[in-house]
Amino acid sequence: MTVEELGHECEKYDCDDCPYITKCHKVQEILYGISMEALLRLLKRELD
Repeated sequence: MTVEELGHECEKYDCDDCPYITKCHKVQEILYGISMEALLRLLKRELD
């Protein structure tokens, strides 16, 4: 699942009952202090 795909899944759930919460937290950790160029590359990154 890419970060972009996670974003689409995120629209379907509330954070309280989201099955992807651990992946979401992983993305949040990655996003702290990131540049715009890096953010655009991040959209295609695969999440384990």
